[in-house]
Amino acid sequence: MIGSSRRRRLLCGVLGAFCLGGLLPTSAWAQHQPGALKVRLVSTEFPPYYASDLPGQGILGALVVDAFHRAGYAATIEFMPWARALQEAQRGYFDGIVGIWHSEERARNFAFSEPTAANEIGYYLSVVNQFDRKRLETLDGLIVGTVRDYRNPDVITRLKPKTEETVDDATNLRKLAAGRIDVALVDRRLAEHLLKTSLSNLRGKVIFSGRVIDTLPLYVAFSKSVPGYEAKLSALNRGLVILKTEGRFPLP
Repeated sequence: MIGSSRRRRLLCGVLGAFCLGGLLPTSAWAQHQPGALKVRLVSTEFPPYYASDLPGQGILGALVVDAFHRAGYAATIEFMPWARALQEAQRGYFDGIVGIWHSEERARNFAFSEPTAANEIGYYLSVVNQFDRKRLETLDGLIVGTVRDYRNPDVITRLKPKTEETVDDATNLRKLAAGRIDVALVDRRLAEHLLKTSLSNLRGKVIFSGRVIDTLPLYVAFSKSVPGYEAKLSALNRGLVILKTEGRFPLP
């Protein structure tokens, strides 16, 4: 695992390569490749990693589509709320799901690719709601905001604090700013992106605690209920190796 600052530079470099040279194909591009084998993937809005309104559908969205292209597949990504995306992928309505954390429970229904990047999960806090930061060690008496059907970090499973689920990370940060929860569990890059864009009105109202509590690799997972999933998994991994060899992979 490389340092967070170097990883951030690598992620930005991949995005910069896409924006400047059009090097990474998009899902729209993939849809018009005659004769290519098709792969239908699903995900949720999770910028800057992947989102429907980002160039190339995000850093990792573009990476996954390009990796499949290198292996002779045309991949498309559709976006919907996470809980629905996970359910529809599991039932085989899509070949797989982009940007998922591994768990033993999920591995019963999905086959996981090689890791594509990693989320740095940490606590976000309200500037107004002051409490002894030592309480973050135990979370005793604190309400922690989580997202429905996300896999929570091990520390949350171990400490078992009171939690409140919501549909997405943006809603979680809004609840934090409104004082409805004490702590929000959020990926640091995602929160930074939201606070610069759609949640810019919350800048200065919520802050990062300064501590990453868990680093969780991101995968593409293929539904075992879809016939031939093994070939698509193998194709993606081959494409990722090619991009890694070319230095176009976010993680070495």
